[in-house]
Amino acid sequence: AMGAVIEAPGEAMEELDSPYRRCAGRADRARQGAVVALQMRRATYAQGRSSDGSSIRRT
Repeated sequence: AMGAVIEAPGEAMEELDSPYRRCAGRADRARQGAVVALQMRRATYAQGRSSDGSSIRRT
């Protein structure tokens, strides 16, 4: 449900007042940053596992 709100069409967002738009924009950038960080962590995990299986171990 939250994703549907964040992914709202641009024209719908334009009708809201600017303080909320700025807040929503900040939240969207933070969400994108978290996604990028997660992808980088996943890539680093895959590299570490493939190059040296003993360095990263699941418990």
